[in-house]
Amino acid sequence: MTKAAKLSLAGAAVGIAAIAGVYLHTTQFQSHLDEVIVDDTRNGFISARVRLSNPFDASGIVFDVREVSAGASRVDIVRVLLQFAAKVKDHRFERVYLAYQGERRFQLDGEYFHTLGNEYGSQNPMFTLRTLPENVRDLKGENVYGSWTGGILGVLGKQMDDLNEFVDRWCETGAVAER
Repeated sequence: MTKAAKLSLAGAAVGIAAIAGVYLHTTQFQSHLDEVIVDDTRNGFISARVRLSNPFDASGIVFDVREVSAGASRVDIVRVLLQFAAKVKDHRFERVYLAYQGERRFQLDGEYFHTLGNEYGSQNPMFTLRTLPENVRDLKGENVYGSWTGGILGVLGKQMDDLNEFVDRWCETGAVAER
């Protein structure tokens, strides 16, 4: 076998291994997301997919909400994301992109996503919900929402307004239930 043929064969083997790796990672992450949706009956209003953000790099994923059924609340959407973070908390990502129907809209820093997964079930859910928007970044990596200061009731109100706006912008959920 010639040197060129050997190199070509080696290149093909590397390519096949890369494709197999992408398939295994994507299948594994989607399987975890499917479990999250099936295991909690409140999640039945949400259809979502997860994939690698780059086909040859497992350091980033896209969490893609495909459909939000009538009767779903904003909290239902966020809960699916948080439960998925808990399910994959042993895997580290650099970035988690939040998409709607295939279109990336926002991103979360991987370290923050890891924290969400580790704290799910032990952290006060209201704290997580109201501080989530402070950690949302646009696709360029800039913060979308700021932090609020002042009296507790005013801050809580502004944080919840930010959460509602964030979910509406992410998933076009202007008509979701207010449950």
